[in-house]
Amino acid sequence: MVGKFFEPCEHVGEMCYQQDGNHELNLLLCADTGKRKFDNHWFFGEEWSLDGSDQPTPAVLADDEIRQSVVDFFATLPLALQRDDLRVVHACWDDSMIRIAREASDAVALHERYRDLIAVDHELHPELDTVDRRLAHQNRNPVKVLTSGKERRIATPFEASGKLRYEERVPWWDDYSADEPVCVFGHYAIPAAHSLLPPQVHCVDYGVAKRWRERQQPGFDGSFELRLAAARFPERVVICDNGSSASVSSEGP
Repeated sequence: MVGKFFEPCEHVGEMCYQQDGNHELNLLLCADTGKRKFDNHWFFGEEWSLDGSDQPTPAVLADDEIRQSVVDFFATLPLALQRDDLRVVHACWDDSMIRIAREASDAVALHERYRDLIAVDHELHPELDTVDRRLAHQNRNPVKVLTSGKERRIATPFEASGKLRYEERVPWWDDYSADEPVCVFGHYAIPAAHSLLPPQVHCVDYGVAKRWRERQQPGFDGSFELRLAAARFPERVVICDNGSSASVSSEGP
C-alpha cells in the first residue's frame, strides 16, 4: 500500500497521483462493515446539515452507481507515495508505519488486522480507560496513523464531527528531520501556520472542504479564502484553484 512515483516519459507527459486519506478509508470501511460516519450522509444519498442548522450542507448525493464506482476506485489507491526526493501521505509520515504498509496490499484488511490485534492486547490490560483505548487504536494502527495522524490526550474535551473528543492531533512535523526528503501532506487544514512548518514538510490542505461555511457568511461575494491546492514536482510549487502559487519551501499561497 505504499506506491512509487514514476517520472513522466515523452509519450505520457505529466502525471497526477492520489492516495487514500481518512475520508476515503471511512467509505471503504463503511462498505465493508456498514458502519457510517458523521459526515458521510451524502454517500447514502441523504441530505444532512453538518452544522446542526435547518439548512442541509450543499453536497452532490450519491446513487448506487456512484457508490460502487467510488468504493472500487478508492480500493485501488495506495496509503502513501514516495521516491528518493519526495514523500506524499494524507496525514502523517511515520517510517515504522510505512514499513508495515509497504508489505500490505489491502488497506481495509490491514486496518482490520491491527484493530483486532489491539483489541486482544486490551483484554490483557483492563486498567486502560476509554481514552487510552481510543488512543491505542489511533496510534498503533498503521492505516489510522497514515490517514489521520497520531493523537494525544487533552484535559479539556471539545466537540468535533458530532462527538465529544478527549484527544488532539499531534504535530508530527515538529520532529521531521531536515535531512529527510520533502514530505507533502494534507488533512490538517493549517494554511495560516505554513510559515511555522519545517522547510522539508508542506501541508497542501487549505481548508477547501469548509467553503460551504464561507458561502453562508453575510456579504459573501464569491471570493473564497479557503482554497483547493496541488503540489507540482520537480517544479516544487503549490498551485491553487484561484491561480496563486508558491514554492513548496515558502509560506502558503
